[in-house]
Amino acid sequence: MSKINIWFDCDPGHDDAFTILMMALHPRVNFLGISTEGGNQTVQKTTINALKMLALCNLESKIPVVQGQEHPLMIKNVICPEIHGESGIDGTALLDDLKIPLATNVSKETKEVVEPAIAFMARSIMSCEGKVTVVATARLTNVALLVTVYPKVLEKIERISIMGGSIGMGNTGPSAEFNIEGDPHAAKIVFNLGKKSNIRPTIPIVLVPIEVSHTVLVTESILDRLRESLQETTFCKVCIQLLLFFKKTYQEVFNFDSPPLHDPIAFFYLISPQSFVTKKINIEIVCDSPLTSGETVCDYFGMTNREKNATICEKIVVEEFWDEFIKQMVKVNSISPINKK
Repeated sequence: MSKINIWFDCDPGHDDAFTILMMALHPRVNFLGISTEGGNQTVQKTTINALKMLALCNLESKIPVVQGQEHPLMIKNVICPEIHGESGIDGTALLDDLKIPLATNVSKETKEVVEPAIAFMARSIMSCEGKVTVVATARLTNVALLVTVYPKVLEKIERISIMGGSIGMGNTGPSAEFNIEGDPHAAKIVFNLGKKSNIRPTIPIVLVPIEVSHTVLVTESILDRLRESLQETTFCKVCIQLLLFFKKTYQEVFNFDSPPLHDPIAFFYLISPQSFVTKKINIEIVCDSPLTSGETVCDYFGMTNREKNATICEKIVVEEFWDEFIKQMVKVNSISPINKK
């Protein structure tokens, strides 16, 4: 099967971190680069975390990482240390001594961003042979700015696969999920790309909402499978320690017995769409309500007669996800430099 050209926009974050690990060595992926933004932690920290995940795969100097937006377009910036800790990937000290470069768009002399992330993203996407899929597992600020400032990139974007939103109940607002609530104005721009227009291409939008990701739980049996498959290496310890921290915070904040591994599902859809039940619907983003800002209003039954602008995932074959996830962790484990220390 042909490779998928992927640009990954993220805010690592435990689940974003595992998305990088799952994609990095996948035979179906041509990994163009990573853009980071604020969300799970500050953008400086999420950038470091992305680089650390690539370092675990010995790819920190081969896949570009650009530091993107810290703040949403129009609202106050909010981060999430109560789930992801002070570093954004708390839970292990084994990553502390990893040697990583600066982000591609950060000066070695000043340690400041010298080129906007969206400029690098646009150049990378436009120069790629074939179309590019954007996997977005953070606020959609970078993506919204990219398509607004560089609209020609739309000719090269095949689709955007998003982890975020909800069909009903939210996780950081009464009806809003963290990524969309974090920048609803950006989300509105991105979801509008799924609507027909006379002045730009229509971009297929795929959404993995929390109703689906909350079925992909890191249970004790999954942790046991990881320990057995990864043979208690240092990389294995990193994975287990990160997931146990994630489990602890989800128990404390949401009273979950096991944490949901949200973000890798947006990637898994691309390589295994047959593992999902989906439906094409209209999704609108609430931007101006103090009660429901960030809500993804899902018109399941076509009551508004609005244009269907997104494919929403309704169900996933959870076992197939975990089989693929563990398969990719085994690949990283087999080459990870951290196992040689």
